[in-house]
Amino acid sequence: ECRYIEDTVDSQKLFQEVCNPVLEGFTLPKLLWLRNHEPTNYEKLRWLVLPKDYVRFRLTGNLSMEVSDAAGMLMMNIRKQVWSETVLSSLELSSDILPPIVGSAEVVGTVTSEVAKLTGLQEGTPVVGGGADNACGAVGCGVVTPGRGMVSLGTSGVVLAHLEEPRLITAGTVHMFNSCVPNEFYMMGVMLSAGLSLQWLRKQFGSQSKSYDVLTEKAAIVPPGSRGLVFLPYLTGERTPHGDANARGAFVGLSATHGEGELVRAVLEGVGFGLCDSVELLRSAGWNGTSLRILGGGARSPLWKEIIASITGLVLEEVNIDEGPALGAAILAGVGVGVYQSVLEASDSIIRVEHTVEPNQKWHQTYGELHDVYKDLYPALKNSFDRLVGFS
Repeated sequence: ECRYIEDTVDSQKLFQEVCNPVLEGFTLPKLLWLRNHEPTNYEKLRWLVLPKDYVRFRLTGNLSMEVSDAAGMLMMNIRKQVWSETVLSSLELSSDILPPIVGSAEVVGTVTSEVAKLTGLQEGTPVVGGGADNACGAVGCGVVTPGRGMVSLGTSGVVLAHLEEPRLITAGTVHMFNSCVPNEFYMMGVMLSAGLSLQWLRKQFGSQSKSYDVLTEKAAIVPPGSRGLVFLPYLTGERTPHGDANARGAFVGLSATHGEGELVRAVLEGVGFGLCDSVELLRSAGWNGTSLRILGGGARSPLWKEIIASITGLVLEEVNIDEGPALGAAILAGVGVGVYQSVLEASDSIIRVEHTVEPNQKWHQTYGELHDVYKDLYPALKNSFDRLVGFS
């Protein structure tokens, strides 16, 4: 379905409209799959909405699609914030199945009497559009104005930068979406196995009885560069920068002298290098920030934070509240009902930086050289990855 989209829609028009590469995770290829493989169910389709928009419909009785989530469907003109007739008509799809697009902090309805009886919510409670997970995460850590960025270190890894205008780059697999701030945007790189890589190492090497703190303490006594060991964190393929489902993880440089500490540190560093790939792509698009606000479970590790700061050369900022997307959604509700005048005002009045992690300059030099090695490994192994998938 992705190849069909690329072959059918003019490539320049497609990219100008949706501002994103065509990937399996977006809604449009899934809709085409339904049409191709389950035509009976496809014919039953009346409205196409995303989960939170359906929940909002059930709460209010009003059907709509919120803009930051709509941006991730490959069906919306990102700049104009309207459904893309260019894309839809090329694929013989009708916009009649798509509801109106609404703003993230826009009040789009109120809780109905029926829902009030079922849930205990007060009838007439205003309901706003809300936001996509990373869009709300950006609001929830104050990344709502140009120059600010965030890094999320969970199961996957995200590097996100707020922009006033969309900036398109074809190199790497970078996403451009609408921000929850009206008429502004964010650019995002995604690595699929960030915290998952450390979780995998802990499980597969029989270290589940050890806490993550114990593992990182062993890694902390290993010098930067893990004594010549590099880890490629492509355990589930990779999104940014390679866009390659066949990419696979690897330890390169492994020798009999390497032990648990080196393996753990190599994983921490490999994830850092992967995040740095996204930072470099954001830089190429014009982002000029000097710091990233960090959130996610991996942010609990002082060593991992210092490694990421030292690899990227960026200061990592820890904020006072770590609720992330949930807080962002609450802020949007506050703006929608007039408690705050804007998303920026609300975010900056609630969120403050409490601690910073500076790059270790000695490590930064070492990591600069090692990152070059890391970047050479994927193209060197690409053909082998493709061949090995056939054996899996």
